[in-house]
Parts: sequence; structure tokens; C-alpha cells
Amino acid sequence: MPDQEALLARMAAAATRRDDPAGAVLAVRTVRARELVRVVLGDLVGGWSGTQVRRALTDVTEATLRGALDVALRTVRERDGELVTDLLVVGMGRLGGRELGYASDADVLFVHRPRPGADAERANRQAADVVGELRSGLSDRSGPDPVLELDADLRPEGRSGPWCAAWRAMPPTTHVGRRGGSRRRCCGPVRSRGTRTWPVLHRAGRAAALARGRDRARGGAGDPSAEGTDGV
Repeated sequence: MPDQEALLARMAAAATRRDDPAGAVLAVRTVRARELVRVVLGDLVGGWSGTQVRRALTDVTEATLRGALDVALRTVRERDGELVTDLLVVGMGRLGGRELGYASDADVLFVHRPRPGADAERANRQAADVVGELRSGLSDRSGPDPVLELDADLRPEGRSGPWCAAWRAMPPTTHVGRRGGSRRRCCGPVRSRGTRTWPVLHRAGRAAALARGRDRARGGAGDPSAEGTDGV
């Protein structure tokens, strides 16, 4: 079974040896390709159970998301001079439930929180740029591994809503969103986990924990972020 933190460390080390963003993401995906082979071997000849295989695939996917996101953040920071918002990637569906299969895409929810004093519009644009870099790097079909499709259709306002919502603009996790025409719940109460978090939340493991963090933010406790926006 892969150790996600050790795997992420290998991905980060590989990425830092490349100067260009495309090459850095390619390095992350090369490590992913090797890990996928190891999972297949564990499945076919290693006697792994179905649960072990699904969890291993989830760990590889999460590490890939985190590694590619680090590259995207570094790219945008170098271009803009600084990061003015923090990004949270929440694993949803099978990713959130640690139930990924070989052909699964990654259901995710992107949320960002502008840093203290940051211009809300600039924070929105920057969050969109980071998400764009992340999606672009993982969807390149010339990579050594299968394309990792990111499905963000579970975002709060449905498919017509922003890719990345500001934290203060987020509805409650059990709210049935209608502004975008979607009646689905925007966040499952169990099958959601943070795959990349900002320091205040550390590694929130459940939607309830995310809700508590949001409520604290709205009450002002422990969240010095700028005023909420409508997302990007």
C-alpha cells in the first residue's frame, strides 16, 4: 500500500528538478504512472483486497492532486509576485469516500479564501488561474499516465456556477442549491474530505468539520480573511 506522504514527497522532489510548469507536472504524473503499476501488481499478484486497491488508488490520486496543485500555486505565485488567496480542494463522491476505481475521475469541490487585505476581485481571478493551471496539467493526454479528469460539477451552484467559490459565499453543506438550477446537495455529509487545506482547517476530514470551519469564519473567530465574494 502506498504511503501518501512519502509518495507526495517523491512527487515534490521530482517536480522541483524541472524549471518549467509543464515539465514539473509531467514529473508528478511520471511518479503517478509508476505507482499505478504498483497498485495493479498488488491487485493481480499481491493478494490485495478490493478495499485495499480502492484506497491505494485514492491515495495515489490525492497525492497527484496535491503535487500538481503545488506546481500550479508556484506558477501563479511566480507570475503574480504573491498569492493573495488560499485554496481548498475537497474530495467528493468516490474520492471523498476513498472508493476510487481504475477508471474513476476525481469529483472535487474548489473553495478559496482571500488573504487579509486582499482585493476580492484579484483573489477571484487568481483562484481561477490556479484551478485552470491544475486542470490543464492533469488533462494533458501526452503524459505518461492516464489523464486524471477533475469533475467539479458538484460545486455549490451546479454546472452553471463558478469553478471556485469564495469561502464566505459558500452555502451550508446541506443546502440544496437552486441558484444555478441544481437541486442536488452540494456536499455529501460523509463522502467528502479535504485533499488540500489552508492552515486554519488543517486537514478537515468531514463535511461537518468544513461546516464548523465556515461557521467560525462567518463569526469572525480565527478567520481574518477579506469579505466574501461570489466566486470565480
